[in-house]
Amino acid sequence: DALGDDYELTHAPMDSDLAPTSKYYQILKDQNENLNYLMPQFYNGYIKVVSDGFTGTGAGAYSAESVYSNLAIDLFPNRPDKVVFGFCVNGCGGTGTNANGQQAVSVLQQVKEFDQGQYSCNGGAFFWVASADASGSWSDPVAAELALTAGCLDGTTPPTPSPQTTTTPNPTTSIAPRPTRPSTSQPTDSPPTTTTSPSSSVIPQPTRPNTSQPTDSPPMTTPSPSSSAIPQPTRPNTSQPTSAVTSEPTRASKPPTTSPPTATPNPTRSVAPSPTISK
Repeated sequence: DALGDDYELTHAPMDSDLAPTSKYYQILKDQNENLNYLMPQFYNGYIKVVSDGFTGTGAGAYSAESVYSNLAIDLFPNRPDKVVFGFCVNGCGGTGTNANGQQAVSVLQQVKEFDQGQYSCNGGAFFWVASADASGSWSDPVAAELALTAGCLDGTTPPTPSPQTTTTPNPTTSIAPRPTRPSTSQPTDSPPTTTTSPSSSVIPQPTRPNTSQPTDSPPMTTPSPSSSAIPQPTRPNTSQPTSAVTSEPTRASKPPTTSPPTATPNPTRSVAPSPTISK
């Protein structure tokens, strides 16, 4: 507080000094609100980040992720933006921890992608030493990588993982239009042709012969529904029984005694069975 607002307070410890059980680590944790950021040195120590990557071990005793996660979650609770990743550009060949610009970019990308982007909004990177970056061969590619997530704390440029942006637009544009075009054209043409053909052939044929027969003689009304279901036998039955029945009883109806008994039985017997058998 005595320094005022124009100063920043930070530390640059080695990885071996950041064990959670050490007294130094506990002092940093107690003063986490007064620290603007922390710059751990991931070089010249037990961690070999160039050979093992962010999460691996083998060349190093333990991973860089184990130390980084303690700082970003425990020492600064859920504040990875206060952890600045330290690299060595030149002068650390004895420990095998020199990192050129492209190697540093690869490590920073691993930090962003870890655990589905848990540390995507981080504190960036620093390097030792500035005299080894006279042409910007290290700082230029590293700065370009950090610029992809610059402003993530302010919400102006939220980080987005690269594989998600490339895979989402492709399936939506190719699948949607293709199945809709062949499915609509074919079924619409076929059903109207099948419905019109049976309706035109069945409906007009039974109606024409049924209207003429019951008007001439009343006893013909009862067999008309049975004959309408079968269109073919109705045509020969209408012509012959009407001429035999209507002509003969009208001529023999003059004698009063013989015409009434012969007029009623003859039409009923000759209309239904006799025309179909005798012919």
